Amino acid sequence: QHMSAALAATFKSRAVALLESLPQHQQLLLCAMVLRGRKSSGGGGCTLADLHASYKRLCSSQKLPALPVGEILPLCNNIAACGIFG
Repeated sequence: QHMSAALAATFKSRAVALLESLPQHQQLLLCAMVLRGRKSSGGGGCTLADLHASYKRLCSSQKLPALPVGEILPLCNNIAACGIFG
């Protein structure tokens, strides 16, 4: 067990470490972005209201209170600043 933990820590990717370091609401928002991206794979895009609706559903499924829509854009900016999208 100690060996597998050491190997996992050694070979953990930087991207995984970055995602794990995000606050919980940013992780949920990122999941909502991925889900919205899958739904609009035709390139139609996604509005902030659409993203917030997906995020609220994820929060509800995790029994967490969702942040108000006005707090979502700064979280999106934080996620983008982390370099997750390229």
